[in-house]
Amino acid sequence: MEIQWNLLPVEDRWILSRLSHTVSSVTGLMEDFQFGEAQRQI
Repeated sequence: MEIQWNLLPVEDRWILSRLSHTVSSVTGLMEDFQFGEAQRQI
């Protein structure tokens, strides 16, 4: 399912943007075995 970003309210876009950044960051930290920092990010 493709998200139509331009139809979402600005609040939803902000939340999804932050979620995407957090998932990316935590994934990288977990791959580097930095579990404490990954937990802090969450």
